[in-house]
Amino acid sequence: MSPLSTSSRAQRRIQFFNELSTGWDTRAKHDPNKIEEILSSFAINQGDSVLDVGTGTGILIPHLLKRIGASGKIKAIDCAMGMIEVAREKFKEPNVVFEHADIQIHEFDENFDAVVFYSMFPHIDDKVGAVSNAANFLKPGGRMCICHSDPRSVIDSRHGRNPTSPVAHDMLPHIDEIGEMMTGSGLLVKRKVDNDLMFYIVGEKPAA
Repeated sequence: MSPLSTSSRAQRRIQFFNELSTGWDTRAKHDPNKIEEILSSFAINQGDSVLDVGTGTGILIPHLLKRIGASGKIKAIDCAMGMIEVAREKFKEPNVVFEHADIQIHEFDENFDAVVFYSMFPHIDDKVGAVSNAANFLKPGGRMCICHSDPRSVIDSRHGRNPTSPVAHDMLPHIDEIGEMMTGSGLLVKRKVDNDLMFYIVGEKPAA
């Protein structure tokens, strides 16, 4: 198990998600058609290795499995052990591995064809560090997508609704700011969408 962020704010956030994990799938709703559109914006192919950052209860797993097939593999990580435990109970496929890990600091023993941050980027304290660390483990030509199936205004409003919540200050940066994080990590920004339906940005690691 990798070390996790230890700040009091991070620990409060982890506890928040652990406490909600068993009922998360009834609480959090995700439009599967929007997810499909987002994942179609960057190529995930048969046989690919995918890192699912902040997997939660595994919302993306069925969508990713359709793309990578039996010859691909998914590593799904989350800081909240409660979320990982729920996801492990739901998905028993041999090519899906769940790990309790923090993308800001974790060292992987493999590289990936694709890294996806779905519906979780606001909850990272060191966003620049997380993007940089994830980029380090992309293969040449690999893609990174930071995405939400809701618009930025809805996400920020939802998180800020309760000022005492551990996620009250977890806001989604402007898409150009995330683009700068990607370029600063050596990625080429290939596509940006920030509209009334969804939010996503795709970066690509230059081929060697």
